[in-house]
This record gives sequence, structure tokens and C-alpha cells, in this order.
Amino acid sequence: MPSKKSDIQFYADECFPVTSSTYLKSKGFSIIHAYDRGYIQKKDRFHLKVSKKISRVLITLDRDFLSYD
Repeated sequence: MPSKKSDIQFYADECFPVTSSTYLKSKGFSIIHAYDRGYIQKKDRFHLKVSKKISRVLITLDRDFLSYD
């Protein structure tokens, strides 16, 4: 049975596992991973600005997000 398509759109930073992003895509979620766009080794603020610019919810596993930025 196919999964229900979600209206929420996500942007995952580089700390979020690519495998988890792929899994969410397979379940019908709209998610862009930083790796998909080549945004690797970018600062936290960069990822925050990108997610705002493309109007997507930022997801991360970075426990110190913006702490050292």
C-alpha cells in the first residue's frame, strides 16, 4: 500500500543521514538533502538560510546547531 504524500517539505543538512533521507523519500516525503545540492562542509547558518530560502523545514541531528557558528 503506498504511503500518503505529505504536504510538509524538508531540507536535511549534512548531519542528517543520507540513508534516512532516502527512506523518507521512499515513503512519499518531499526531502532535499544537502548532499543532493553539493552543500557539504557548510556552516550551520548556511543550511538555515537555504532552508528558509526554499521554504522547507530544516532537519538535523547536529546537537550543537548554531552553537559555534
